[in-house]
Amino acid sequence: MSVEEPLLKDILDILTWSAPAPMSVSLLCDLLAQNKTSNLTGALSLGCALRILQDSCDTEAYAIHRLVREVHRAESALSQNPDWADRSAQRLAVWFEKHRENFNDLALFEANLIHIDAWQQNAQALNLPQQADRLIWLQAYPAWHWGRYNEAKQKLEQAQVLHMQSATSSNNELKAHLLNDLSTLNSKLGNFDKALELNKAALALRLKLFGKTHPDTALTLSNLASVYNVLGNTTEALDLGKQTLEI
Repeated sequence: MSVEEPLLKDILDILTWSAPAPMSVSLLCDLLAQNKTSNLTGALSLGCALRILQDSCDTEAYAIHRLVREVHRAESALSQNPDWADRSAQRLAVWFEKHRENFNDLALFEANLIHIDAWQQNAQALNLPQQADRLIWLQAYPAWHWGRYNEAKQKLEQAQVLHMQSATSSNNELKAHLLNDLSTLNSKLGNFDKALELNKAALALRLKLFGKTHPDTALTLSNLASVYNVLGNTTEALDLGKQTLEI
């Protein structure tokens, strides 16, 4: 089995330490660093034939058999391979980041959301805060898309606290994401003075990180223009809007 379908063992490892729910092939592919989902076809088919994997009837997703998962977890502690766990959590976060903003991706995002929670717990258990705060941040997006702004804000504040308390505070890109998203949520909730403060901080950081022509900088400029407009400073809002349009 391992000679003919070497990816089957890798699939079992990933699914063992993810949530017991089915995982989309798209996410599984990224976690295994494969450039196309067809690379997994043989291994997935063999796993199902051996009844150690179960495919979802209505979606392209797979789960490991419950008893196989329990035995595998008992035989190989995650703490024995922290580098693999760190790498897997990072790849998972990258996949969710790609799908976080587009509402058309929300169904796919939510179908796999339980795996963020599982890997966040893995990261915290192995003392990998550089992944844990990032995964908490990503959990805020479904609530934001559905207009549950207080719920999303709570997740972001939780991620921000963890970020500030850990060595990952040097990750200024994540810090900028948190500031920008918290500004957006405060604006949605009518806290415009706080939104202005956070947006200015996010803009300063993104200018330092990315410069004046990066899409993230443009997004923060646009958000800042909206806040100034609501606060009645239309001249500043117009100027920032023009800068955004130029980018």
